[in-house]
Amino acid sequence: MIFLIDFDRRNADLRVLEAYPKRDRSIAAARRLEIELAIDWVTAPREGGIIEAEDEAALRRGYMRYFRSEGHSDETYEEALRRTLAAEIPDAEQVARMRAASASPLTAVRESSEDYGEGGGPAGDSGAP
Repeated sequence: MIFLIDFDRRNADLRVLEAYPKRDRSIAAARRLEIELAIDWVTAPREGGIIEAEDEAALRRGYMRYFRSEGHSDETYEEALRRTLAAEIPDAEQVARMRAASASPLTAVRESSEDYGEGGGPAGDSGAP
């Protein structure tokens, strides 16, 4: 699918979302030109273009800045991004569980070697017989 998008950056508003089959790329390009010619670029900072994606769900995943979060219709892109990142950042307990789950035998050896002095033996031991 080909998607034509026109996004008003100032108001975080998706103004145009039109879907076209791939074979109609030239029709989508003509429509995009029509939109661009009608925009007052000085007073209305806009962005967008023609984007190819498997379907609208893939488009929304790949270009989330153009879509307001479902259930958060007054939310700006920045607010949606902060909310999403906050949900994905693990807390201290989750980090500890991840570290414990990923601990390898090499990690255990490295940590136990910190108990040894420069001579290779236990701290205070020069390692000499």
